[in-house]
Amino acid sequence: NLPMPENAIEIALHESHYVPTESPWADADRPTARLQFAATDTHLIVHVETTTGAVVTQPHDVQNPLDNEHVDINADGLQWYVGPTDPTNSPRRWTAAGLLVPTAELHGRSTALIVGTTLPISQVVQRADGWSARLCWRRADLPIESHGHIAFELVINERPAHRERRRGQLVLSGGGGFGYLAGDRRDPTRFVELRLP
Repeated sequence: NLPMPENAIEIALHESHYVPTESPWADADRPTARLQFAATDTHLIVHVETTTGAVVTQPHDVQNPLDNEHVDINADGLQWYVGPTDPTNSPRRWTAAGLLVPTAELHGRSTALIVGTTLPISQVVQRADGWSARLCWRRADLPIESHGHIAFELVINERPAHRERRRGQLVLSGGGGFGYLAGDRRDPTRFVELRLP
C-alpha cells in the first residue's frame, strides 16, 4: 500500500501539456491527467490519474524488429526521468529513467530506460476511461541535491485501440512540438525542478 500524504501538491495536465504525433489535442479525444506530488522523510510519491480512454497495451513478449523503440513506448503508460538540476553534474542529464505500462497486474509492467536505474514501487488500476498509478521512490535512490532540489520529468503516452503507435503525450514540462519520432528521448533543458522538504 502506498498512502498519499495529505499535503500533496496537485497539477492538472490538459491541452497546453499535449505533444501530438498526428492529431491536435481537440481531435485526439481531449486526454487529460491529474498529478499529485508528495514527499515524506524517506520517499517521493507521485500519483497519476489519466482520462485517456480504454487502456491499450501489448503482451510483454511482443517484439517489434522493424522499430528501434521499446515496444511499450507505443502503449498507454508513462515515462519518468530524474536527475540533477545542474546538467554539468551528469553527462546524460538524466541519471535514472523508467517506463511504466498499466497492465492488469497490480504493479503494472516497469522497465528501466537507463542502465542501473532503481525502479520505484508502483501500483496500477485500470478504468474504463483511463488508468491511475502511484509511484514511490526511496529518497536514497534519487539524486537529490543538498538543498533538496531534483530535476524531474513525467510523460504520459496515450494510444487508442485503432492505432499501432501512440497518438500523443501529456508532458509535465509542457506541450507543443511534434512527438512522432521522440521515442523515449526527452529534451534535457525542459526539466521541472522539484524542491523536496
